[in-house]
Amino acid sequence: MKKNHLTVIFMKDTNQPQTYQISVRLLIMAVVLVVGIASTYAFFIRGYYSLYRDNKQLEEILRTLKTDMGTLQTTISHLREQQAEPDQTAVVQPETATEQDQPAALAVPGEPVREMTGEVAITQLALKTDRSTRSLNFSFVLDNTTEDGSLLRGYLFVVLKRQTNDKLSSFPEVVFKDGLPADYHQGDRYAIRRFKGYRGALEYTPDARILEILVYSDTGKLIVHVKEPVPTS
Repeated sequence: MKKNHLTVIFMKDTNQPQTYQISVRLLIMAVVLVVGIASTYAFFIRGYYSLYRDNKQLEEILRTLKTDMGTLQTTISHLREQQAEPDQTAVVQPETATEQDQPAALAVPGEPVREMTGEVAITQLALKTDRSTRSLNFSFVLDNTTEDGSLLRGYLFVVLKRQTNDKLSSFPEVVFKDGLPADYHQGDRYAIRRFKGYRGALEYTPDARILEILVYSDTGKLIVHVKEPVPTS
């Protein structure tokens, strides 16, 4: 038996022993190596699962932040609409018409037409022709006429037409069909609790005869339709 060796004896069926000698130092090194590999493997496995849990928690936090940011953005948008200044005025720049429409029902010159539902109303309408600048200056107030001052939202158009109902120019400049905007969503967006003032100018030509103001609700219902004859001077 060698010194510093571990002797292992196996017995066979023939009763003849089989003897194996293993170096103690080599055995210790093998045990240490196996324990080290197992410890390293356990460390990496534990680290992997820890990172996996942290990653899941981070993904959940990001989803929560995205949801909260979306809610916050919606709230900010609503607050901006609700805090519209009571004397807010929209200034309209001159526009150039690019589309013409088919004739429809006409307003009779000298006989203004004002159809309103009672939710909003057009007041203080004033028109003035400026031939030197070839423009029709206008101003009016869009009034919220509800008793409780509910916030009203919708879309507004101002359009200048010939006697044949053909469009000359409009604010905003959009396509008209059969005398009405092809898409009411393209109108000037309003949100009022009290009133909103408008003033501006449209491109004027001598054959301009009618100024129309069309006000739609947020759902596309025409709630105000004003037809006003264009002054000749």
